[in-house]
Amino acid sequence: MDQTQRTAEIRITIPPLLEAVKDARDLVAKAWALWGLGDDYFARLVASELVTNSVRASLRYEMQEDIEVCVRLTEGRAQIEVWDHVPAPAIVVLAGDDDESGRGTQIVLAMCARWNTEWVYDQHRKYVRAELVPA
Repeated sequence: MDQTQRTAEIRITIPPLLEAVKDARDLVAKAWALWGLGDDYFARLVASELVTNSVRASLRYEMQEDIEVCVRLTEGRAQIEVWDHVPAPAIVVLAGDDDESGRGTQIVLAMCARWNTEWVYDQHRKYVRAELVPA
């Protein structure tokens, strides 16, 4: 089947722990290999940033609910979604020259074709989605 016609999806659920970020990177690597998408370096970096932000926000808000990571391929575009129950919106922070953190979302924006976030009211959770065009 032509890659532009494929629709596929794989998901995992991880605890809100920084040690679990590796599981999200591994999921992306598995999807890229399974679907023949080529080099997965940037996709793993995007997943790592999105999941790290979700884990840190979950810890900050003392959220115990698991985080869901979904990798989807539709019409030749790959999407990485991270779902959490943190009530605060995901925002882009502009880091200053002397800041030691805060550049992750800027990196995601630069590497992705699209980026968005939405609170899903009936599920009481939000997702952050990054869309990549595989190499």
